[in-house]
Amino acid sequence: MKNPIKKPKTPHPSVTGPRARAQGQHVPKSEKEGLITAILGEISTSTLGLRKICSRPGYPTAKVFWAWLDADPSVRTRYEAAKRAQAELLTEEMQEIADDRDNDVIPDGKGGVMQNHVAVARAKLRVDTRKVLAEKLAPKRFGNNAHIELEATHQFASVVELRERLANVRPLLEGGGLGLPGGVVQELPAASTE
Repeated sequence: MKNPIKKPKTPHPSVTGPRARAQGQHVPKSEKEGLITAILGEISTSTLGLRKICSRPGYPTAKVFWAWLDADPSVRTRYEAAKRAQAELLTEEMQEIADDRDNDVIPDGKGGVMQNHVAVARAKLRVDTRKVLAEKLAPKRFGNNAHIELEATHQFASVVELRERLANVRPLLEGGGLGLPGGVVQELPAASTE
């Protein structure tokens, strides 16, 4: 007679081992949330990228983290907030780099000093790189492009109302009252009876 109590199978190491954990398989929900919080905390308090953070022991790969972001909109929202905080850090670093004058001059060998062009160029590169990253992470706050949002304040009830409004402006346009050349008004198509 066979034993009615079945012994659970031991999973193969490839399913539960370190490699499987790195690939995000079989991570308990509480541990997963802890990892997400730790990664987002690192992002928001440092200028390290996701690949660098996820390369640390005990962390999932960046690919796994991206899958977690795609699977949960709330995690995606938290990630975006962390990246905006990181953009703020980048701008603070830009200020620190620009204000640091320690290596701007070097001895010239004749008892004087000369400008250290290499250090200045390197500092400029560091500032420019952080500027581009900040613009990408928070374009509304740090981008060069003006974001213009237009909102319609008037809605015309019909073509008839539009014609009435145009009739009030037409004499000004045709007579050059607005400083425009005469005859700039074109005829509108006949009104439909809608």
